[in-house]
Amino acid sequence: MTPGAAPVVHGTLIEAGRSRGAAATLEPVAGMAPAAGLLRLCRDGVVETIAAHSLTASPPLAGVPRRLVLEDGRVFISPDNAAVTALLRAVGVRPPGGWIAALERLHPRLIGLLAVVLVVVVLSLRWGVPLAADAAASLVPASVERLIGAQAFAVLDGSVLEPTTVAAVRQDRLRARFADLTKAAGLSAGVALEFRQGGPFGANAIALPGGPVVVTDELLALAGEGDDEAVVGVLAHEIGHLVGRHGVKRLIRAAGLTMIATLAVGDMGDLVSEAAAYPVLLLDRGYSRSFEREADSYAIALLTRSGGDPASLARALARLADLCGATCTRGGWLASHPPLNERIRDINEPTR
Repeated sequence: MTPGAAPVVHGTLIEAGRSRGAAATLEPVAGMAPAAGLLRLCRDGVVETIAAHSLTASPPLAGVPRRLVLEDGRVFISPDNAAVTALLRAVGVRPPGGWIAALERLHPRLIGLLAVVLVVVVLSLRWGVPLAADAAASLVPASVERLIGAQAFAVLDGSVLEPTTVAAVRQDRLRARFADLTKAAGLSAGVALEFRQGGPFGANAIALPGGPVVVTDELLALAGEGDDEAVVGVLAHEIGHLVGRHGVKRLIRAAGLTMIATLAVGDMGDLVSEAAAYPVLLLDRGYSRSFEREADSYAIALLTRSGGDPASLARALARLADLCGATCTRGGWLASHPPLNERIRDINEPTR
């Protein structure tokens, strides 16, 4: 073969539906310009012309024969990777490289560098994105946050939540205590407290972005008919989520870098459109460990400022844990991390 000339590729042609093949050759059609993209297939003295662009070529892998699949299902197989690549290029077809083949050609030092880059990317996603998302949350106006919460509540109310069966007098009593807490926290008087049957949420309290806070009948049943203090402790914790804007931070974290970029230029439309997905986040996973600890710490301070007993939150958690038993580990408000015993210990330590 002269330098620069396309090779004659030797291989095996297997008919469609057959397991055995016959020796065959593949080469450019003599006298034709490469742009024509025509190949000459010869087997057992029978010659046919094939359009190169109609072939489906497998990527070159060391030690693996190349496969060229014809339109009619026949397969031409050759062990000569280099010759197949040269042939395809000669008739104007760009051979598939594939990332695996590219990796095979990389120098070990370059592979090591890629590994370092991968680690940096993973670390950035693990810590960089949450930090950037939390910073982006500060760009979200309170009115937009409330709109997200209202839309998320509408989705929940129309799907998984059911009307409450809690007596109106108890609802009024808890709403009055909630109003005192929100006032002490400096939150808008418009933050509502809603009561619903929790369905898949079970014994739970949910602080939606900007409000409302939803308390389930199941949680009130665990607290007991005559014991509202346990619920007040839970409400103080949920107000901690509102003050910390944990809901919108979680939504931005889930949406990722694209959302952070749009918020950076002042576009709130995409964030509002994500409100319908917020209930899925609630069902899929709870708040992060740091958010839970922050909400617990805030609840202690809030109960102190509002004349409550900060230690009551820990006592309420312990009492509710005894009442709910194994369900505390399966879902609901008490199943959020950090583990319940750690939360009780951390709450008690500053109050001793």
